[in-house]
Amino acid sequence: MESETENLTPVLTWLAEATLRNKPIDQIVVGTCERLNALGYEIARSHVSTSALHPMVESYAITWNADRPLARMVQPHGQTPSRGWLDSPLHHMLTKREFFQRRLLIERQDEYEFPVFQDFADDGMTDWMAVAEGFAQAADNVPGGEFGIIVSWTTKAPRGFRQDRIGGLRLVAKTLAVAVKSNFMHVIAHAVLGAYLGEDAARRVLAGSITRGGVTELPAVVLMADIKGFTRLSMERPIGDVVATLNGAFDAVSDAVTTHGGTVLKLMGDGALAIFLLKDREPGAAAMDAAEAAAAIQAALPDGVAMDIGLSLGDVHYGNIGAAGRLDFTAIGPAVNEAARLEALCAVVDEPLLVSAAVAELLRQRGVMLTSRGTHLMKGFDLPREVFAVV
Repeated sequence: MESETENLTPVLTWLAEATLRNKPIDQIVVGTCERLNALGYEIARSHVSTSALHPMVESYAITWNADRPLARMVQPHGQTPSRGWLDSPLHHMLTKREFFQRRLLIERQDEYEFPVFQDFADDGMTDWMAVAEGFAQAADNVPGGEFGIIVSWTTKAPRGFRQDRIGGLRLVAKTLAVAVKSNFMHVIAHAVLGAYLGEDAARRVLAGSITRGGVTELPAVVLMADIKGFTRLSMERPIGDVVATLNGAFDAVSDAVTTHGGTVLKLMGDGALAIFLLKDREPGAAAMDAAEAAAAIQAALPDGVAMDIGLSLGDVHYGNIGAAGRLDFTAIGPAVNEAARLEALCAVVDEPLLVSAAVAELLRQRGVMLTSRGTHLMKGFDLPREVFAVV
């Protein structure tokens, strides 16, 4: 007679294949439930939740119902947990470090241990079970102190889950945990690298651009921005206010640059470096995108905060530069230096935005009105250069 484990071989094989191919978790959950039901498991509902290592997100959850659309839930950092979550059996399992729970719901009760069981019983559910699997990765900010997954199954089968299938469901949950962990690490890599390097640099690093000295020469419009008067602000204000000011200013930079097709490469103290690559657009379009991003930054800055911004055009050397054990994915080159000098000149000529002659010419071709702010000898350049402000 075929054992339950042998019976599950097609499901486990499919899960392994889906994991290797980095299928999205929602597709994996749906495919697993459908395949289990094809084997007669009679699953009515499945819930998968996992903590996250993500700058903005604390946890993800997916709920599959046989007769309803798939539901996806995201818990941002800093959001107060709902009463439903705090009173749930899953939260109880995490905080008590319990790895398996099962509750038969066939016999109706006046008061259930957890309110959600009443909801399940009212919906015709007869049995519920949940399995927790840790990832052996410590986490200070999640219940139980470890990243991991909880999978729960419910059924409407008249007698609940068959006893000889409980072990099979626990095995599937463990294999599903492997799939989620694989996806979890893939998402972490993209999310964390994207947050620290920028989306384009993260994509290049994950694609294999990790060799020191491996740089690519690319034409780009370079944007350099710096908060005015930050040194005085940092000495006069409490550190909490200083950090909040920086975060608000960098939100304005990131949102504007990203919206206009650029990439924020570095946040340096109170300054930022961004590039608008010409790879997929004409030079004039890139110049307009950068100028509009600069205007959007200044319009979105927190009250009382101002930024000086310089824009230049030229080839940048974009890639891995640094020490053998500490690389930085950044851009260097004369265009980057010029943008930095233009930003520093803003205070001298009392303009919030200065652009190089090359950028000014491209903007004029697009109908932008500019005015010369004189010719200046900039550090590192042999000859004086004319700079321009947007009227």
